[in-house]
Amino acid sequence: MSYQSITKIFLPVILAVFIFLPEELPAIEVAKYGSDYAGKGAGVRILSMGGAGTAAVNDVSAGYWNPAKLHLAPRNNVGFMHTESFAGAVNFDYVAGRLPAESHHLGLTVMRSGVDEIPNTQSALKDYGKDGLPNTGDAGEGNGVFDTFPDGSSERIDESAITYFTSSQYTLLLSYTRPYSDKLAVGANIKLLRNIIADESAWGIGFDFGAYYEAAQWMEFGASLRNATTTLVAWSTGRNEIYKPELRLGFAGNIPIAPFRMQVIPAADLIYFTDGRRTDALFSVFGSSVQYAAGLEIVIQENLGLRIGTSSLEDFTAGLGISLGRARLEYGFTPSASQGDLGESHKVGLLWQF
Repeated sequence: MSYQSITKIFLPVILAVFIFLPEELPAIEVAKYGSDYAGKGAGVRILSMGGAGTAAVNDVSAGYWNPAKLHLAPRNNVGFMHTESFAGAVNFDYVAGRLPAESHHLGLTVMRSGVDEIPNTQSALKDYGKDGLPNTGDAGEGNGVFDTFPDGSSERIDESAITYFTSSQYTLLLSYTRPYSDKLAVGANIKLLRNIIADESAWGIGFDFGAYYEAAQWMEFGASLRNATTTLVAWSTGRNEIYKPELRLGFAGNIPIAPFRMQVIPAADLIYFTDGRRTDALFSVFGSSVQYAAGLEIVIQENLGLRIGTSSLEDFTAGLGISLGRARLEYGFTPSASQGDLGESHKVGLLWQF
């Protein structure tokens, strides 16, 4: 595919986004953790390996982990994933595919992360003070705060006045990969964001870049730069944010054990966030944070994959994948002990080659 053809695909998307941006942009603020626009990531296999996917990804989730590896995913392939985290409070869904063409390498990824049915009690407080009666002027009345009192009593809530809203984030990635040889490739994403919180919303646009190099049959390296030019997010409230760049460097191995028809695939990533210090950092450099992700997959007879992993965010992850003809069923699990008091995380996925 020529660069002129790429421009014809990407340019209309960029122009469409800027049409929706406000005419005047006030001061822009750095959104710490803004680069975490899609939760912990996409694709059950890599998430079960702790999120070490920059070099290890081998399916259509490459659009998220490293667009330079998209051309190594099977053609005519589509992937789905559903994740429930924090005891089911947060839902994440993703679908991705590689376009069925031999002359170029394009992929499309759509993700949604959201919390639904969030109660809004702003209009439900009966701010009548301790006695629960209006216009008596007793302690706590009319102060706009839900008061509790020394005897254990409290003000009341009118349950009929409670409303519910959704907080969700949609991400669309349009990916392109250009192989330079059998061992070297580069790739890029155009990233469109749509955030919705109750009645407010935002549009965002950004770019990711990736590279991949096969040093030997058993050793691969990958790099990705997310939010490469910073990602701009403009809210309907007038607030404007930027998501600062995030650099990932990854390694993956492939060690065959022929007598048992097995493959052992270790993987590790280092992630450098430029948006400031993070509480879960491995260490800090120049005021920003470095995290890690590491995992291991054992593939048995090319049909069964057993996976474990760890990262700065999760002490332990695990999962498995089973190939059934053109389909691969996947399951991933993170116990509550690995996430503090936030509950278990379950992931189910399907990869299908049509």
